[in-house]
Amino acid sequence: YSVRGGSFDENLIYVNGIEIYKSFLTKTAEHEGLSFINPNLISSIDFYPGGFSAKYGDKLSSVLDIQYKEPKENKTSFSISSMGTNLTLEGNTKNYRLSYILGHRYKSHQFLINSLDVDGNFLPKMHDFQTYLTYQLNPELQLSFLGYHSSNVYQMIPQTRETQFGTITESLQLTIYFDGEEVDKFKTTLGALSLKFKPNEQTDIKFTTSLYRTKEEVEEYRKIDPISQVKEIIIQNNYASPDDILEIDAKIKQKVTECEKFADESPYPEKNIMYDSVYEQEDYPFLKHKPE
Repeated sequence: YSVRGGSFDENLIYVNGIEIYKSFLTKTAEHEGLSFINPNLISSIDFYPGGFSAKYGDKLSSVLDIQYKEPKENKTSFSISSMGTNLTLEGNTKNYRLSYILGHRYKSHQFLINSLDVDGNFLPKMHDFQTYLTYQLNPELQLSFLGYHSSNVYQMIPQTRETQFGTITESLQLTIYFDGEEVDKFKTTLGALSLKFKPNEQTDIKFTTSLYRTKEEVEEYRKIDPISQVKEIIIQNNYASPDDILEIDAKIKQKVTECEKFADESPYPEKNIMYDSVYEQEDYPFLKHKPE
């Protein structure tokens, strides 16, 4: 998602006033299958390529302001094709206080990719689930929830490729054999809760809290974890076997559990021993409370 040269982090996306932190589902965007936005849930879209209001924050390139539906009647829609399926449920309670809209999408490029001249095993699978719920607490207060979860797997194991070329009198064929595979996995979870207070037609106050997490983000931090790096060095240099590492991990977990139990069952320490065994420097400023 790029506008006027800005990458996804310079293009702001709002869904019912809730900021969407990543609009696509795979990191490099080379195997895109689904964007965050589900077209079947949308009621309106406003796009600003520049000159947008200050209320949209400090992004440099653009703003995409999307409104999801608040249904007034019950509907169900389902579509299926060779590329995937799409299911949408929407409705409202009899007193019109609770409205809901849910969407599930599944998409696979397997049939399209298998039509290429490369033989192999190609299994791109992407699916996501979204829901937007609103509850009218009273005429002035409305509570809403936006939930989203996606899981995407792109597995590519090419084997051979044949290309024919040449002239009428001299026909040639090139066969290429591949070795290796590519596997991309990406999971995203977003939850946001909003409370809107509207005392009159001119005033609209909204409080929003959200949680965003990706499996890719967790994996990136695991790669730079010093404990994991040391563990890899130990195994690679045969300082210890994987079974030895598992045994050490079990002992450490047992020791940590014992320490936690001891801390929970022990009384609070006296103030004069609070910093014992913490600072090597005897005249550290925080130690001045200690009696001479």
